[in-house]
Amino acid sequence: MHIAPAALQRPLSRRLLPLVYALAAVIGLILALTWGALQVQVALAGFLNGESIWSKAQKQAVIDLDAYAFSGDSTHLASFKRNYAVLQSDRWARDAIDSGHFKKSEVTNAFLHGDVIPSAIPGMIFMLQYFSQAPYMGEAMEAWHSVDDALIELDGMADQLKRDYAHGGVSALEVTRWRERIQKLNNFIEPRSNRFSLQIAEGAAWLGRVLFYCVLMTALLASLLWLRMAWRILTSIRGTEERYRLLFDSAADAIVMVDESSGRILDANRTASAWTGRESDELVGDSFASLFAPGSARLVGTSVVSTLQGVYGQAKPVETHSSLATWGAQSVRQAIIRDISERIGMEHCRRGFGQRCRGRGDCRCRAQGGGGQCRLYEAYRLHLAGAAASAF
Repeated sequence: MHIAPAALQRPLSRRLLPLVYALAAVIGLILALTWGALQVQVALAGFLNGESIWSKAQKQAVIDLDAYAFSGDSTHLASFKRNYAVLQSDRWARDAIDSGHFKKSEVTNAFLHGDVIPSAIPGMIFMLQYFSQAPYMGEAMEAWHSVDDALIELDGMADQLKRDYAHGGVSALEVTRWRERIQKLNNFIEPRSNRFSLQIAEGAAWLGRVLFYCVLMTALLASLLWLRMAWRILTSIRGTEERYRLLFDSAADAIVMVDESSGRILDANRTASAWTGRESDELVGDSFASLFAPGSARLVGTSVVSTLQGVYGQAKPVETHSSLATWGAQSVRQAIIRDISERIGMEHCRRGFGQRCRGRGDCRCRAQGGGGQCRLYEAYRLHLAGAAASAF
């Protein structure tokens, strides 16, 4: 069978590409949101870790200073200075960020000196810079700022005690006064320190819930938009397929779709079913060549003329045109089979019976639809119909 060259096309693949791109965008968006949520969680973990270290340093500094005031042991003073350095480092980093003019490297080093998780520092800087007044964060920052003067006073007391012990010692009465003052400052600092810790913890829990619902709602919204887009595209494709099927089945010519590699029939329209006397389902999977009488095919130009044979032996002269097409990833041949019985009959009338015409008396022709039709051709058609009936 001769095949007319045709360009390979994949219209279905092209129509589905927007769905693929949209799905990739949805997945990318969800991954980006998830990554952002994880970064925020890391920053919150850094805050919680930093808050824990700050609170321990603050409590230990009070204990060390009280012990130093009582005993004058320099090891307690050294421990106080170490813990106070943590408090001072965090306070300096916080104030530098609040000022709006800071070097990120210097702030990072300050947080590192305060034993903050290194991976959490960038997120902490970002949140302190842009979200210091967010819910829970604002209350925590207010509690943190409120103890600055008290902590500075504790450091001043440590320096004064150091000088007093260096110049002859401290009397028992003075030790009592120093310890009472330390306890008073601790009573001021402790509830605010606890409030700072509580606000950070509650803020972390609140922000975790907000992030979860934001990611969830965004994912649901993006999924719904994708599903709506998919529904519209698939509905359009289904409509196109239905229109194609309607045209396919209502065609006056027989149309058969044939697998390019195996030569097996993949689909056939109603006309092909009627001409062969077999249902479309029966034709599917059969060999395309078996539809035609053996040895009847001959090439005429770009088409093939042959005899289509029915299941009950009826024969029909046909002309077949074919072209290459693509169904998904499968190459198929679309064979259009046209009934040429009338054309063959006319030729038979003109050539086979022409010698019997000796004038209008023997060959009476009458006009129909703008063309001449020989009465002998009518006899020929009746002859074909009789032959088909006798075969049946």
